Amino acid sequence: MTDFAISVFRLFNAKGYSVPQMNIGYIEKNTGLEWRITCGGTRAYLVRFGDKLEDNLDAQAADSHFMIRRVTSSLLLSGLGLFQAEAMDRLIFKDVCGMVTWESHLDGPDPFRKEDSSDTKLQSIGYL
Repeated sequence: MTDFAISVFRLFNAKGYSVPQMNIGYIEKNTGLEWRITCGGTRAYLVRFGDKLEDNLDAQAADSHFMIRRVTSSLLLSGLGLFQAEAMDRLIFKDVCGMVTWESHLDGPDPFRKEDSSDTKLQSIGYL
């Protein structure tokens, strides 16, 4: 049985840019727990899962805040700008069996999207 801790963050910056869609996977070496991070638009979804997640919700919150800081730092270092993260929700699922799938959806217009092309500004300046 697998436990899931899902955190939802709102990502925003002073210029009003949206975060490009990205999916990140990470495995904690000391615990074997896995992370799946899905970002796009103005939201970031962080899913930490594995057998027997600790029941301490404060520890789960601290872990998700640490991980979102890594994401916002990556956005800054890649030249996309300084994004701030605001915690919106946290969901805990215990003893889940079977496959779980999810995807992100932009919840507003993408400022990087060219009107005359399906290419994004991000791709055209060479970051991807």
